[in-house]
Amino acid sequence: MDVNSLNMDEIKSLLEYFKSLIDCLYHQYFSMHVTDDITTFIYEYMLDDNKDFSEFSKDCFNCGEYEEIDKKDIFQKIMFAVYFMMKFYYDEVEELCEFNILESYNDAQLENNLDDLFKMEEFGLEIVNEFLLYFDFSAARKKKMALKLINNSEFLDLSFNNNYIKMLLNNDLGLNIPEVAALVDEIAEIYNSVNLNSNFDEKNYKSINEAADDIKTDYQSFDKVKRKLVVYSLNNKNGIIQSQKQMKHWFSVMLKSNYINIYKKRQNSINELSILDTKFFEMISKNEGTLDDLFYQFMHDKNFSAYLLGSFYFDNIDKELIDYENDEELCQEKQIDEKIKKYCI
Repeated sequence: MDVNSLNMDEIKSLLEYFKSLIDCLYHQYFSMHVTDDITTFIYEYMLDDNKDFSEFSKDCFNCGEYEEIDKKDIFQKIMFAVYFMMKFYYDEVEELCEFNILESYNDAQLENNLDDLFKMEEFGLEIVNEFLLYFDFSAARKKKMALKLINNSEFLDLSFNNNYIKMLLNNDLGLNIPEVAALVDEIAEIYNSVNLNSNFDEKNYKSINEAADDIKTDYQSFDKVKRKLVVYSLNNKNGIIQSQKQMKHWFSVMLKSNYINIYKKRQNSINELSILDTKFFEMISKNEGTLDDLFYQFMHDKNFSAYLLGSFYFDNIDKELIDYENDEELCQEKQIDEKIKKYCI
């Protein structure tokens, strides 16, 4: 298969197909109750000459055009491309030097060299692990990575002749990321860097809702998240006033998103709501306080800001792009924007 000849829709379809194969491997892994971790399981599958993904054909719909391709070959080339991209994204280029990849990446013999390297367990497992991490990225994170990479001249010089890297970059750069999804990813990166010492044991709670309240209001961690957002808002040339406008806008985005998420919970089951959810929903529905009043509370009340940031993060972190589209459709259908327009900027 010549991936260089594929158009954007075909690239997206091919990547979705291989993502479905990853899902199939995960399902097989859990159903077999193997003792190895998932990275080792997939690595050993790739090395097994008796396996070629054909057992999953019945699980993949409308994929007839992929029946005749060498799935393992393409899968491995995508893995190599992802590995190369991830090392540059995380500024770990020295690890590429360990295997002399940088020196030979444009060499015609590189493909064979990588095949041999893949059979080295240390390198092969790292390839698979980076690959799984990439496919677990949100769409916003993938686009963020692609934008960083295309502005790295060293990366472009070394990699841009690789059709699989170009395929992945073209796909990720073409993603249409709504602002709310980009903000979720920004907060996710911050939260994962500051809550390393947080430990929540479900045995300490009487109910799931009580545990959720405590986790979402992880005051110490989310106060650090808020402080870092303030720092990010200062990264412009327009000074304090523009920074405050940026923070207030992000606050408005979070407020609207949380309101929508609670609205959907109320439709599904009132039992999904925590006490804090109910209080927040009623406050916004009744238009209690101005945007400035609530923003002041967000900036100075750790409890309120922790709840808002925690709810925004945990209720959105697993959403796909289609979920954000559905949220906007719900807004239009139920005229939610009209109900909370005083809080939307």
